[in-house]
Amino acid sequence: MLIQGASGGIGTFAVQIAKSFGAQVTGVCCTLPVLDYYRALSPAGVYVMAGGSIGRFIPTAFQRSQLFSSGSKRMKRFTYSPTMEDLMHMKELIEAGSLRPIIDKVYPLSKSGEALRYLGNGQAKGRVVIRIE
Repeated sequence: MLIQGASGGIGTFAVQIAKSFGAQVTGVCCTLPVLDYYRALSPAGVYVMAGGSIGRFIPTAFQRSQLFSSGSKRMKRFTYSPTMEDLMHMKELIEAGSLRPIIDKVYPLSKSGEALRYLGNGQAKGRVVIRIE
């Protein structure tokens, strides 16, 4: 499984959940053309776009319809309506320590401008937290 957006808030959970099901996961956080991701997949691979704006998803979905219409490679957007069974599985993962938020940096409120600049430069690997003291 190749997960685009693996370093973001949704993507970090997508990676952990996929691994809990035994998936071999490759996570990326750059913006390559979909064709490059398609080429990177194994023949039975799944491409997952985790998060992102609708403006980014529409062109990706259009390219997907052209690239993923034949063969066994698939593309999925990580959205779903959880069932009670899904939520219970996530609860078990959390209790086992297998599903947890990935926190990159913590800033005090007095440095919130610095935190926003760091987040804005696109280099965060997980969540950026502003602590109110």
